[in-house]
Amino acid sequence: MRKYKFFILITIFSLCYIISYKLSFNTPTKTIFYHLITIISIELILIFIGFFLFKIQHNYLNKIYRIIWVIMLFLIALGYILAWVGRIVVERPIQFKIFWVYLMNFKNTIIALNIPIYLIIVLLLSIPFLFLSLYFFVPKNILEKSSTLVSRFNVYRKSMSYKSKLFSLIISVAIFSIINIFIKTGYLQSFKISREPLSEVYLKLNFQIEGMGFLGGVESPKIRAQYPKSLSQPTKNVIIIIVDALRADMMNIYGYPEENTPFLNSLYQRGKLAKVTNTFSTSAKSAPGILSILRSKFWYNMGEYNFSINELLHDYGYRTNFLLSGDHESFFSLKTLFGPGIDFYFDGRSTEKYYPNDDELIFEGLNKVPNYNTIPNFFYFHLMSVHELGLKQNEFIKHKPASSIIYNKIEYVNNYLNGMLQLNAELENIFKELDKKGFLKNSIICITSDHAESLGERNEYGHNINVYNSQINIPLLIYDSDSISNYKTDTYALQADISTTIIDRLGLPIPHSWDGLSLLQNKKHKLSFHVMRENYAIIKYEQNQVYKFCYNTITKKEELYNIKKDFSESNNLISNCDENLIIFFRAEMNIFINHCTK
Repeated sequence: MRKYKFFILITIFSLCYIISYKLSFNTPTKTIFYHLITIISIELILIFIGFFLFKIQHNYLNKIYRIIWVIMLFLIALGYILAWVGRIVVERPIQFKIFWVYLMNFKNTIIALNIPIYLIIVLLLSIPFLFLSLYFFVPKNILEKSSTLVSRFNVYRKSMSYKSKLFSLIISVAIFSIINIFIKTGYLQSFKISREPLSEVYLKLNFQIEGMGFLGGVESPKIRAQYPKSLSQPTKNVIIIIVDALRADMMNIYGYPEENTPFLNSLYQRGKLAKVTNTFSTSAKSAPGILSILRSKFWYNMGEYNFSINELLHDYGYRTNFLLSGDHESFFSLKTLFGPGIDFYFDGRSTEKYYPNDDELIFEGLNKVPNYNTIPNFFYFHLMSVHELGLKQNEFIKHKPASSIIYNKIEYVNNYLNGMLQLNAELENIFKELDKKGFLKNSIICITSDHAESLGERNEYGHNINVYNSQINIPLLIYDSDSISNYKTDTYALQADISTTIIDRLGLPIPHSWDGLSLLQNKKHKLSFHVMRENYAIIKYEQNQVYKFCYNTITKKEELYNIKKDFSESNNLISNCDENLIIFFRAEMNIFINHCTK
């Protein structure tokens, strides 16, 4: 047995890791089983490779085989690190392809994150140290060990009786058939969504959104096919600008004391911009927010496919353009969820000049878009200036010290405010370029966000955390080249309302599958639903009061706030309010959670 302690140690170490991982991050118990299957399968594949290499009888093959083992163990160790760190930092494993994108842009990543020099040194030294440690951990005679292990199995196989061999053959065929059935019936998909760390790091998970599977709302493509196409052709250009992690109350146009949005202020003062008082995102994650905007859907009602505004306008002859800062193709394959039929796509992976999270790449892409020639265009711009990973240009670093990885309130807020100054310039330049290309004169532009950002509230930083207002209160600004007087802005809006409002403004019928309400009409939401993993919130909109009920499915904590009077959510009313209101919220929350977890 001691001859094979290397293989046993790998299995034991992997078992210890996955048990710790399960207990630390509350993954399903089946994660342990799936992970052990993965590790044992990798070991067996390498063992059988060694058996066949041993037959070639070349001395140098042992070194090559040893390096193969080291590379495989290195990838497993890297997967463990990316999964564990990802769970701590962003509540999901960091996928390898995302890690690779930032590794290939190492210099700019360091600048964007303002990483201290001592951390860079540790990081650079840790990779060769890990590789060398694994090299010495792998036995020098690993080829012989693998060959001996398979040879002993063969000796045992030859010593088996005829009946035993027949029984083994039947069992093997049965196992093969069962595996084949499992793969065809979606068992492989079940494996991928088991939250097994290596599969989440290295495999492509199109059916998951940042660790959250689609929650429902299976929608037939017939909805798109049956949408009326015989109406008069709209001519207005449609432009949606989503600023990642943009928080409304940090903008001067929404009341922040520093004048950090002078361009938007000037549009607003000249009557060119409508400002919605309060808008809420469906979640504190990027993908649910983006899809809620493009598809006019609440997250609990989202399917892997939903009829989107870009598809609707494409069917009406619009040229559709996606110009996105950030690598949306690597980022959990988000690009695949934008739907087919995009005429021009340019994101952080497309750039030849810039860091993937540098908003300057937008203009590199915009230069490739043909000028306006009477064919209406749809644009989706995605900006990263205020995001913690967004590259800040030196000219906008006015607030110091600033950092997005040191969770100190002063430094984190300073970094965010620097991003706001940069964002103002980027938005002004986008308007100028659109005007130069002829798209601005006949257009409707919505400026909003996918989610907000905690800046030290409750000692929390970033997003992907909860459903408090610091995470989901976003701006909604509407530019209309004709008139903004008809937009109902003194109300509460949701991300799902954005596309609905645009389509209503174009004079087209609103798809019956959409959840949003038009801000051109007097209809108002009575309830809205928000989710961030185990954190759920329902907002009840009344004429004089707006109540928000929060619930955590793990801690079972209940919170109730009157956000019309207490927008910072500092006074929990759960023990001092009308019991009928609590009963109402509990009943609605039970339905909401069941819908999300079914």
